[in-house]
Amino acid sequence: ISFLPSVALTSPDAIHLAADVRTFWLHGKLPLTSDAAPSKIDDPVAREVRVFPDKPSGYGPVAYAIGGAPIPFAGDGLRANLFGQKVVAAVFLVITAALGGLVARQIGGNAGLVTGLIGLNPLMLWQFPGDGHNDSLMAALGVAALLLVTQPGWRQRGAGTALTVAAILSKFGLLLGSPV
Repeated sequence: ISFLPSVALTSPDAIHLAADVRTFWLHGKLPLTSDAAPSKIDDPVAREVRVFPDKPSGYGPVAYAIGGAPIPFAGDGLRANLFGQKVVAAVFLVITAALGGLVARQIGGNAGLVTGLIGLNPLMLWQFPGDGHNDSLMAALGVAALLLVTQPGWRQRGAGTALTVAAILSKFGLLLGSPV
């Protein structure tokens, strides 16, 4: 909670993400294209993007869809929009930790220990509520997929595969790890 009101601690990615989410929800453009780069969008948050303002986003449509949750509360200010993205990242860190505990319990491990190692990990706290990185969305969807694909039924495995696709569509970097 103490990290949430601060500016992004080490990375300007959250500002780009906040602008991209607004581009998706308020301007109706998919931020994966060059014509939807922050420098091409007339928006108060997009004008604040200082790093790669001419480049399209590296996130996916699932991240934009979920990242839009704070928009009704954030208004047009950079600080409020950044705060909203940090809250989303923090919520999904908690979800990731809880799901990690469930996976640990499922395979016979210590659920409390795993939940604590994920949810209280200083690097995770720095990255998600501190920096507002949306990787916690990808992680939560990926861990939920892991929980389901390790089940014996094909219905659960199919749902886990769908969640894997959703995780990849949140952050394309998971494509490299998804076969595992």
